[in-house]
Parts: sequence; structure tokens; C-alpha cells
Amino acid sequence: MSATQKLTGTLALGPVKYEKVAAVYDYMRVGSTYLKSVKVIGTLATLLRNGEDCTLWVATIRTPTPWFAKANIYMVYAVEIDGVVHQAIDEVRREWTISKTFTFIILFGAGFPTMFLAGIGLLLWINALRLIFAKLPIEAMRAAILPVTAPLPVKFKSAKFENYPKGRGPRRPVEVADKACPECGARMFKRLDLLNGKKLLACIKPECKHIEKDS
Repeated sequence: MSATQKLTGTLALGPVKYEKVAAVYDYMRVGSTYLKSVKVIGTLATLLRNGEDCTLWVATIRTPTPWFAKANIYMVYAVEIDGVVHQAIDEVRREWTISKTFTFIILFGAGFPTMFLAGIGLLLWINALRLIFAKLPIEAMRAAILPVTAPLPVKFKSAKFENYPKGRGPRRPVEVADKACPECGARMFKRLDLLNGKKLLACIKPECKHIEKDS
């Protein structure tokens, strides 16, 4: 199985539980593709709508389980809604690092009191060490969504779910232009001049002030 997948189709969402900054769906179907236990960062989960057409980019992480087997963990790191791609690679990497570190501590700590219970403690330590080698495919994730997207100029204030009504969430309709900024080389996006109603192209970087007419 590939480390990353691009899935397009009608979205069907199963039961979900909300963690601090992520939603974990029991299952998720995109078109004809079915995935179990899918984690979605809050800034992306608030964009998902049951029954709507969308495109998802999903990272697959092979993680160790007891008895030396492995299981897949799926993490959504980009969503395309209404022609706009929203990516959260840095947030996904942060969440994966925190989760892996927490799991390692739990497994390693649980190994001490169970050390003499038929070798269960030793098995927990082995799985904790194997977890170190479970890597998030960052480079493959970045390559899969470039150059079709650029960072959004408007950032979400928070990724925490308590800031959004359940089942709904804000959308940021930003149309990314197929052109690079002549000053800094970043992507351009289309905007409307509120004074005269004309269409403009503006640099997507907040620190760059380059603006030009949309030809």
C-alpha cells in the first residue's frame, strides 16, 4: 500500500469521537474506497460534510501491534472542497509526534509492573522500541499535493473543536491563481477590490504586499 493516497468521490462518515485537536472516525468511505480508524485534524475535520463530493489526501502509517504484527493508521492531511485545497501537514506532523511519544511512554511504563507476567512486560518494551521506527511520510505527503495548492492566506484561529458548532464549521473560499508572485515567488490568489469591484491578484504571503490586476 502506498504511503499516501488521493481519494475523490462522495464522502460517507461513520461514528466519530473528538479528541483535543483531532476527530477519529470509526470508518470513512470516499467513493469506492473504505478506510477504518481515520484521524482528521480539527482544521480539516470542520470542512467535511457527509454526502458531499470532495477530495482527500490520506497518509498511511504502518505501526506495530502486539505479537509482532502491524496495523495501518490513516491520517487526513489535505482536503479539497469547492475547488480549494486546504492542507495541514505541519499540524498532522505535530499531532503524530505527540501521539507517538505518549504511546511510547505508556508502553514503556506498563512494562515494569508486568515484566514477570509471562513476559508481557518484555513484549510491551519491544513494541515501544518498534514504535520509534514508525515514520510519518512527510516528503511523500508534500509531493502529493504540490504544486496544486499553497498555504491559505487566512489561518484558522484554533484547531480545537470547542470553537466550532458540532457538525458545522467555517469555510475559507480562496481561489488560488496559477501564477507565481514576481517579487517573492510564492503563489498568487484571486481577490476582489472592494472599492471598484475589479478582480485582483495578490501574493499569498501576508508579509509580501504585491498586488496586480487579474488579466
